[in-house]
Amino acid sequence: MKTNSEHAKQPRILLICGDYWHAPACADYVMRTLCQELHYSLTTALTHYDVPWNALAEFDAIALYKEGRIANHDPDMRWLSLEQEQQLANFTRDGGTFIGLHSGVCSYAVGGPMREMMRGHFVHHPPELAYTVLPRQGHPFCKDIQPFELFDEMYVTDVVAEQTDVFLESEALAHGRLISGWTHQYGAGRFIGLTPGHNVKVMTHPMMAALLKNILNAI
Repeated sequence: MKTNSEHAKQPRILLICGDYWHAPACADYVMRTLCQELHYSLTTALTHYDVPWNALAEFDAIALYKEGRIANHDPDMRWLSLEQEQQLANFTRDGGTFIGLHSGVCSYAVGGPMREMMRGHFVHHPPELAYTVLPRQGHPFCKDIQPFELFDEMYVTDVVAEQTDVFLESEALAHGRLISGWTHQYGAGRFIGLTPGHNVKVMTHPMMAALLKNILNAI
């Protein structure tokens, strides 16, 4: 685990990142850069062993860039228990902000606390392709965000649209228009799901960086 030098500054963000398909350095670099700009404190759990389970209440927000499976070949091998899923859901219910970023909305237990909190989940994605990202004009997360193009994994998601606030969609000719960003209150806290972000090039696109900055500013 590593923490930046600005411990005293608020909000405090916990980033949990890295899985079979996604190197932790991607999310760590992007989030660390944004937190430095905003003068936020960032703690990064580079492996699941680094997650400070007994100190989650010390953070204002958790950003998850880590799918539920440990390895692609065995869907039953998971990095956290249902009890730990419940801890993350309780963190949000008790007033924290939880950001499910890209793989952070993937492969969590059906009927488990994480899916209940998220109200949306990854289903599959086609091979990487060019698609258009469509922000919802007027939404606070989308301030100064214009439609933009990405070459990325276009996540097909199953989102309970009537129980959340959709602020971002993605569109490609072969796959239609899909929900890519959604948010809702969960207890006293807030969940935010954002699916673009397979690599550093995607995450550092000027519009993506601005979108992430708007989200962090809302914490």
